[in-house]
Formats: sequence, structure tokens, C-alpha cells
Amino acid sequence: MTTLRTLLATPLVLVALLAATPSRAVRLSPGAPASAAARPRFLFLYRDTLPGHWRSEVRAVADMLGFGGDELAFEPSRRDSFEYVALPDAAAAAAVARRCVLVRGCFDVWAESEPADHEGSGQRAWERLAEAVCAAGAETHRRWVAPLAEDSWCVEMLSAGRQKPYSEPAKVALMELLDELLAPLPGPISLRSPEQVVAMLEDYDDPTGRGERGEPAALAPPRRLYLGRRLSAGASRLLHDFRLSARGYLGRTTLPPELAFLMANEARARPGCALLDPFCGTCSTLLSAARFGATTFGVEVDARVLQREPIRANFAAAGLPPPARLLLADAAELLPRGGAAADGKGDDGAADGDHVAELPAGLGLRDFDAIVTDPPYGIMEGAGELYQPLPARCAMLLRLAAARLRVGGRLVFLLPVPAECAAPALPPSDCLVLESASRHAVSARMHRYLLTLRKAREASAADVGEARVLEAAAGEGGGAGGGTAADALPKPWEVSTLST
Repeated sequence: MTTLRTLLATPLVLVALLAATPSRAVRLSPGAPASAAARPRFLFLYRDTLPGHWRSEVRAVADMLGFGGDELAFEPSRRDSFEYVALPDAAAAAAVARRCVLVRGCFDVWAESEPADHEGSGQRAWERLAEAVCAAGAETHRRWVAPLAEDSWCVEMLSAGRQKPYSEPAKVALMELLDELLAPLPGPISLRSPEQVVAMLEDYDDPTGRGERGEPAALAPPRRLYLGRRLSAGASRLLHDFRLSARGYLGRTTLPPELAFLMANEARARPGCALLDPFCGTCSTLLSAARFGATTFGVEVDARVLQREPIRANFAAAGLPPPARLLLADAAELLPRGGAAADGKGDDGAADGDHVAELPAGLGLRDFDAIVTDPPYGIMEGAGELYQPLPARCAMLLRLAAARLRVGGRLVFLLPVPAECAAPALPPSDCLVLESASRHAVSARMHRYLLTLRKAREASAADVGEARVLEAAAGEGGGAGGGTAADALPKPWEVSTLST
């Protein structure tokens, strides 16, 4: 029978993990449900980027796939970037992780331990964990490895907080500690493209390579070990495939793929979904939504940016269908004339779509499942300067969502705020409910909120009226002291907060 020493034949692929719990004892099957009614827990490892949005993305994807609700629980581990997530089963956990661009990996953990201080090295810590795993018995072993069936497999090792803690022979020696568990597997070992990955995960939580008492790196033990099966490596491959450097056409404010895919996930973009970006620019949001199967529509007022052929070339290079329609127009033209009414007509009795003839005949303006956008707020992207906040832009966007989304549809947009802003606030709405609000820093002075609002019911006159009041104020001229109309309006973080 082939042993793990076979892995010496080619360079090892490294992968490993990490976190911590109070107990120093080895825990077997730590993710097993506590009761028949409870869900099992799976370990999620997040990317280093956009930490404020980690949970929000997982919640949105789980909800879209039907795994959300009150039973979706998070249990933080010792490291912020690792936590257990309660989901129905391994297939559900893998499906959620595969869609999340901020997830690096999802694992079904077989055993975890926190090495004791006196053990002094990862070698001894792994020996103790392996002893407990081997003592678990053949029945437990069969339950753990049953999903591997006859698939090809390999062992991968990841050490967090320490670079190259082991030599190649030492790594193989550690892997051979698991011979009793893994040697009976019938499937072939594959280092290049394994169907299954057994993960040995270490958390040193110590970038300096020295322990709390300043021990030499060779003596500082890892803080926590995990052993288990990797269910998914997340959707990080999308970030490489859709990297900005690979696109033929970019603008000055093109969204990076992390944010664009994150927003598409918040919007629940999927096949059959009609998605609009009313400030589409170079269509980065639409490109990500199209990758998830959505039918996309874009509106842009700047003819210098809306270059249709280069934009379509970006979609073609990604193997995706181009937007169903790209309109050179002001987004305000999508608003109903004279105000929105529950019957889909304006106050003058005209149908909503009468004044936007460029839209496809089969698509009514109340048929969008999602509006996803990074609106222009008078902010120089990347410079961290808040030049001219435009509350009227927020008001117009809320009015557009109230009038043009289907009930159950979502508005997803970015809102820049000063770094000291404690919470987002928007004009009140009777039909839009704030579903999630997460933030990230753009600079020391400016942060951005990613807001997701769900249309819970049909729009009322009050929804449009509030927006029109703000827009009317914006058109009345300068504020007190000779300022602009925008200066006279309340900032988005100074008005009533939407209900949650």
C-alpha cells in the first residue's frame, strides 16, 4: 500500500489553517452538531482583504442558496479571520464557500488541538494530535474519510503566522504521522489536481517567529492545529481571472474585482436575474454580475466613459454575454414622470416606460431584480478626499429603487462617509428596508459603506415625496453663507436612519 512518503516524489503543495479555543485537549469532530436539531459547523478561512465584509458576504450567499435564516450562526475562533459557520451539511458549506470571493477555504474539521507550552515545537504537537486521531478507532476513521471515496487526493499543509517552519523532510515526517488514517484510502495520490485535499493546518499567530516569552523560532509551538478535509478553496480564482490588469478597457474609477463580485453576491446575482447599474461607467459591476449568470443593463451619462465596443470586448474576453442594453443617458431619466404610483404610472397617467424608448420592449421598468452601483458622489476615488458630498444623489437612488425594483429586489451601493462616522443613515423609506451595512477604509479620512436595501413592499407616494423634496432643495440654489445647494442639504450620515 502506498504511504505518504510517496509525496516526496514531487514538490509539495502547501495549505494549512488556524485558530484557537480555550481547551488544550485534542477535540475530535469539533464541528459535529450538539443535538439532533442543531446544524454542524464548518471552519471558514477568510482572505486578508475587506475584513468588514466577510460575514455580510457569507450571509448573502447563504440566503440566496436557501441556507440562511436564524440558524445561520457564526462562532468566532481565536483568530478573527477564522470562524465556524453553522450550515446544513458539507455540501451546503462547500456551495457557500465556492461563491464567496472573500473566503480562502472551508473545512470539515476532524480534529483540533491547542499545544501545551511545554511541548516546545510543532513536531511534538502534531504527534500528540496524531495519537488522539489514531486512538479514535476504525469506525470514526471510516466516517471521516468516507467522503473521499476513491477520489484522487493529497495532503496539504498551511502555516499561518510563520513562513516555512519545517524543512521538506520534516513536513513529510509530519504527514506520515497520519499513515494509519490515510494509508488505507483506495484513491490515487495526486499533487497537481487532486479531487480531495486533506488539510493540516497550523496557527502560530506570531508573525515575529518568536513566542510570547521571546523563545527562538525553533522552540515556539503553534497556537492551534487543525486536521480535516477541505470542502472548497473559495472563489478567489475569480479575482485572478477578472484582475484589472487583464482587461483591455479600464476607467479611472473602475471597481476592483473584490468589490464588484462582493456587490454581485450582495445583490444575489444569478441566472434569470435582471440587474441594472444606473451609473455603470466601464461596467465592472455588470461584468461580475454576468459571471454569475445575471442579465445586465447599464446607464451612463458620460459618453467619454461609455465606450460600447471596448466594454463589449471586456465581456467577450471573459467569455460572457455583453449587457443586454447600454444607455447613454442620465440615470434620472429612469425615474417615473410626475412621481411613482402603485399602479406603475406617473401622476400624469403615462406609463413608466414611455420616456425611455431604448429599453427592450419586453422589459418593463419595474422588472429589475437588483440595482447595483457605485454612484458618483463628487469624490476622487483612491485619493481619500471628500470633495463634495451629494445627498441628492442618495435620494435619487432610493427613489429609483422604490420605483423600479420588483418587490423582494435589492439595491446595493457604496456610500462614502468620513472615517469618524459611526453608522450610515439615509432618507426614510416606507418600502426599502436596510438589510446589511458593512464598511471598509479607503484612507485615514474616508471610509465606504456597502449598503444593501431590500424592497419589502410596493412604493408609496411618501417614498417618492421624500426624495423629491431633497432633489427640489438641491435645485434651489446656494445654501446659507453662499454655499452650494449640496452644502445646504443634510449629509447622508445626518438624516433619519432606515429601519432594519
